[in-house]
This record gives sequence, structure tokens and C-alpha cells, in this order.
Amino acid sequence: DGYHFGSDYQRVIKDAGLRLLFIDDYGHAAHYWADLVLNQNVYAHEGLYAKRESYTQLLLGTQYTLLRKEFWPWQGWQRQIPTVARKVLVTLGGADPDNVTLKVIQALQQVKIERLEAVVVVGGSNPHYEQLQAAVHDSGAAITLKYNVTNMPELMAWADVGISGGGSTTWEMAFMGTPNLVITLTDSQKMSVKNLHSIQVCIDLGWHEDVSRVQIAESLKQLLLTSNLRIILIEKGHSLIDGQGSSRVVYRIINVNH
Repeated sequence: DGYHFGSDYQRVIKDAGLRLLFIDDYGHAAHYWADLVLNQNVYAHEGLYAKRESYTQLLLGTQYTLLRKEFWPWQGWQRQIPTVARKVLVTLGGADPDNVTLKVIQALQQVKIERLEAVVVVGGSNPHYEQLQAAVHDSGAAITLKYNVTNMPELMAWADVGISGGGSTTWEMAFMGTPNLVITLTDSQKMSVKNLHSIQVCIDLGWHEDVSRVQIAESLKQLLLTSNLRIILIEKGHSLIDGQGSSRVVYRIINVNH
């Protein structure tokens, strides 16, 4: 799993007599020698992998989405949907080098909804923790900062809505039925976020440098106040990510027969 693993790397492993699963996003390799190629994105299609061996099998789409094992016990869980949502979870990646989290904290202060509360998750490699602590302290809002958490499914279940980056958290939010505002943090996230937005699995707030505090606040307030919109996002998310992706991938690995 990585953009630096090209066709030569795959062929060396296959020539050693090993079975190989290759995780891919963009069809970037010149040729595919792996037994299985997994692209778990909503935009995945066979045309990305025209240059492959005859034995190479394709696992394409969100039916093969790999969720972390801490999410597995939550299959079948159903959330309560309040008329007015008041609980917000913010999680913007492990490092957040551009400190987008600070922008979101400042946006939260502009949302005037009674009894609004937010949990902001800060990753272990985030260099801005002290600045974020100060911002939360000065905000006067009901914001709790949590550092390097291990209970993300529970936090997603607690939240009525989420604000996240455009990586694998979008799949986790969809699985948990957490209506999600997504800020794109890297170029590699752009296509996935746009596709998820187009099928109403999330709300795309755009590129992190372009979206303003006011835009974040307005979009969040609309989502908090509009239960029908949240219901649509929840239903679309559940239909897209059922939590069985890992089992399906393991089954295909076991049944590679050469």
C-alpha cells in the first residue's frame, strides 16, 4: 500500500512465488502483476487497470472498504436523530500541518445554537496542540480537546454531526451514520470527496485553504438545524459502507488459487 510501489516492485514479489494484494487509488502503476488489486474508492473502475496480468483480479469499490477493527462491533448500530443537532465531532487527521483545526474551532464560536458542544480530536503528530488548547480556552464555547484518542467509534456515535478531512475518516463516518462536513486536506483526497458529495454521502466544503470560517459556520449551522438533510446523509452512508469490506477482501485472498 503506497504510491512508491510500482510494477517492478510487484513483479519481484510475484517472481519470488508469493501471493500479492496491491492496494491502489489511481491506477498509477505501468502494469499490474499482483494477484489482487484493491481500489476501495467510489470512483474505482476496471479501466484504470487495463494493463494487468490475465490472472489479476480486481476488487473495486466501497463494498471492499477496509475499516479498522475497532469499528467492527458497531455493525447494525442505529443512531437517534434529534430535530436540532447539538453535538459536533471535529477530526482533521493525525498531523494537520496547516492547522485547519484552528480554523474550525474559530468557526464553531460563530455558530449560535443553544447547548452546542463539540469534541475536537487532535492527532499524536499534530504540532499545534498548545495553540489549539489556548484557542479552546479563549473561545468561551463548550469545546473539549482530546489528544490521540483510541475510542473514535464511540466519539462518532456520540456526535450528531462531524467535520473531518477527506481521507478514510469519511468512510468511517458513513459507516457510523455520522453526517459529515468534509474539508479536503490533500490533493489525493479531492476526487474521493467530490464523488462522495455527488452521491450525498457527505457535504464537501472544498479545499482547506479556500473555505472560510464563515462558510464552515454557516454549513455547520444548516446541517445542525436540518434533520431531513442529516437523514439523507445517514441513509446514503449506510448504503455505501456496510462494514463487511474486510471480510470480503479476506475471502478473496484465501481463494487466490495460483
